[in-house]
Order: sequence, then C-alpha cells, then structure tokens
Amino acid sequence: RRSSALAALGGALAAVGAVREAPAEAKLKSLSRDDGMTDFSKLDGMLKKDFAQAQDETRCRSKEEGEERPYCLTREVNDQNKLAAEAKGEKYVEQKGTLSKGSYGV
Repeated sequence: RRSSALAALGGALAAVGAVREAPAEAKLKSLSRDDGMTDFSKLDGMLKKDFAQAQDETRCRSKEEGEERPYCLTREVNDQNKLAAEAKGEKYVEQKGTLSKGSYGV
C-alpha cells in the first residue's frame, strides 16, 4: 500500500515538474481590431427576417387550410359572425374561449 501511494505521489510530482519546466505561451490577439465584435449591423436585419418568418409560420389560418388550434378557430367564427351581424346592422358580442378546468373538477 505504501509503495503504491509513494509511486502515485512521485508520478504526480513528476507530471507537475514537467509542466513547470516548459511554460505555455498564450497567443494573444491584437486588441487594436476587435475581432470578436465585428459587425452587428447585419444582425438586426437577420433578426427581423427571422421574426417575420416565425410570425408567418405561427399565424392563424382558416379551418380549410388545416388550422386546428381552438383560439384560431374561435377567432375565425367570431370574424364571420361579426361580418354577418354588421351586414344586418346588428351589434355582435364576440364569443370568448373558455379555459379547461383541468383535473381539479372546479
């Protein structure tokens, strides 16, 4: 046991000694040019494009286009009923979607 502990300790000291003999030199970048912070002017345009694409992908579509989200279908029904009521000269009160009560049974 003692011999293995001494061998491990000697190996660790030899490894530390080898590292100390040849110090590593860090390659420093020149700070005159800020390479990490190049050009953010393009970033704003890219974000706007990505945001517009995400908005288009998640917008509510009609039921005929395959929309299944309940709030989108409720909005579609409300829009149709509102147009029909306005054509008759009536005031339309929009339907509100009700949230699920969940498993609480309330």
